[in-house]
Amino acid sequence: MPALDSLHTRLPLAVRILLSMAFVALATALRFVLLPVDAGLVYLTFYWGVVVAFYLCGPGPGVLNVVLSGIAGVYFFSQPYSSFSVGPNGAVSLLVFSATSALIGLVVVKLQSASAAARKTLEALALNEGRYQAILEDQSDLICRFRADGHVIYVNEAYCRYFGASADDIVRGKWHPLVVPDDLAHIERELARLSPDNPMVVIENRVVVADGSVRWAQFVNHAFFDDGGALLEVQSVGRDITDRKSLEARLAESLNELQDLYENAPCAYYSLSGDGTILRMNETGLNWLGRTRDAVIGKLKLPDVLTPEGQALFAETFQKFKAEGSVSNLDFDLLSLGGDLRRVNASATAVTGPDGQFLMSRSVMFDITELSEARHALRQLAREQDAMLDNDLVGIVKLRDRRIIWANRATHRIFGYATGELTGRNTRQLYADDEAFEVLGHQVYARAGAGEVFRLQFEMMRKDGERVWIDASGTRMSANHEEWLWIFADITRLRKSQENSEYLSLHDDLTGLPNRRLLNDRLVQAISQARRTHRPLMLCYLDLDGFKPVNDRWGHAAGDRLLQQVATRLLGCVRTNDTVCRLGGDEFVLMLTDMDDVDEHEAVIGRVLAELARPFSIGADQHAIVTASIGIATFPDDADEAEPLLQRADEAMYQAKARGRNCTQRYQRMSQALFPTPDRPG
Repeated sequence: MPALDSLHTRLPLAVRILLSMAFVALATALRFVLLPVDAGLVYLTFYWGVVVAFYLCGPGPGVLNVVLSGIAGVYFFSQPYSSFSVGPNGAVSLLVFSATSALIGLVVVKLQSASAAARKTLEALALNEGRYQAILEDQSDLICRFRADGHVIYVNEAYCRYFGASADDIVRGKWHPLVVPDDLAHIERELARLSPDNPMVVIENRVVVADGSVRWAQFVNHAFFDDGGALLEVQSVGRDITDRKSLEARLAESLNELQDLYENAPCAYYSLSGDGTILRMNETGLNWLGRTRDAVIGKLKLPDVLTPEGQALFAETFQKFKAEGSVSNLDFDLLSLGGDLRRVNASATAVTGPDGQFLMSRSVMFDITELSEARHALRQLAREQDAMLDNDLVGIVKLRDRRIIWANRATHRIFGYATGELTGRNTRQLYADDEAFEVLGHQVYARAGAGEVFRLQFEMMRKDGERVWIDASGTRMSANHEEWLWIFADITRLRKSQENSEYLSLHDDLTGLPNRRLLNDRLVQAISQARRTHRPLMLCYLDLDGFKPVNDRWGHAAGDRLLQQVATRLLGCVRTNDTVCRLGGDEFVLMLTDMDDVDEHEAVIGRVLAELARPFSIGADQHAIVTASIGIATFPDDADEAEPLLQRADEAMYQAKARGRNCTQRYQRMSQALFPTPDRPG
């Protein structure tokens, strides 16, 4: 209809006039066809023509249609017929037709004007809506509108891309499935805060995006209410804040780390006001005082936790500190709530305002109790006879810049030098190499502060090149000079004894073979390697046949000699990567590793059986013959852990015993063992 409605503005005038005249002719013809000439109702069929002419052709052709229709009605359908004479009835009909047509024309014109105005308004609205829609679609922000019940009624393209779904799919449902379930309760609580007085809330929550990952988003939710205050819909504008959240998390982590460093530093950090009140203190300082934060901050002054000597020192130095702006290396005793004393060393700088007024101190205290005690002890020792230091048992040496400035007799004895020979020498010559010298320097000298005490064991070198183990304790004597005092003892024999003890704890004391403890450790490592390399591993559990008669006939000493020879022969049968172990009594285990296939063990077992078949010399003109029953279990076929694998090999050994001894037996389950397949005989 809009195309017909504007036809009168698009067609030429001549065409519209002809069209209007055609409507008159058509209306006249219809009058002849539908009604007799003398039926009255002269202009019945002409009204539609008038309406159409005004509507399609415009006001001018419409008026022409009215005039021509009036002439046709007078001439053809008013008495006298076929004459332009007008009787009274004809005049009335003509007048009514003319007035009615004028009114129709006026209404049509007005309606067309109103329609044109409405059309322009609608076009403008459509244009504005299109522009608004284009703006929404071009936004990188996520835009969504949803009703009070959560049903989505609009999403923009950015929203669809972000969540990996089409607008139709999203609009069909609610927004809830797009949110991480744990955040739903928080979102609902925040949305419940919306009201006409508070129409906007900002919510940060996690969402599940297109690739299935969870990201953080921030949504600014603006609510729209009706006149009664009922919620109509919510417009939500969001953006991804995952990077910001990640940055915030890293920042919080860094702040926590800094806070941890501050609170749990091995020294006390604190601040004092102008009258000495404690304004701040870290956890280390509070622990030293044995008090809670609430009991200290803003309530105690530093002199309150000092001894009388410390209070006098504070009174003497605090005003000077505020005037000069710094103080360092003040030693005093700190008194805890429980009465414990702690010797501390304090330094501070002043925090001042724009005009130089004192605001607070920036202070640190170090616990120098041990250093103070060491100093006191050293002073006490210095007051005693020099002979107490210059002993021949415990080495004592004093260094400056790692050069010996004094060493006692024990130091010279331990390192094999003549008395006084070490004085003035660099300690580098007491180390095996440059690397050992530099490592100790990095561990101790490069990082040590005044008052710190080090205790460590390390290897050094005597004058003759022999290695010596030292257990040393050292402390820096002065904060301003690289002077150290080391006290040490020679623990070489102790170290060797420890190493020997460790060896004995892992080896059989009769044969020197690895014992069960060492076997278990190696078996665990071998299984781990076999898993990585996918190569078989075999355990051969060996029990001697006929060993008890040897003991009974020739005694336990002869039996021990036989076991030692068995161990020697077994070691000669295996490869370098294999392990021979004695579990106890006459039981041995061979662990065969890094084999190309499970049958590779046969060569080793063949050598074992051949070696054990030879007579054993157990004394003067005394020889014994023993055999072996060998049970074999394979990783991973029989077991995939150490203890079960050893049990399977043990069970296979007993199966070999049951078969008559002097043979080998691969592990078989109980059902298979009832009908065994014989292995190779010994």
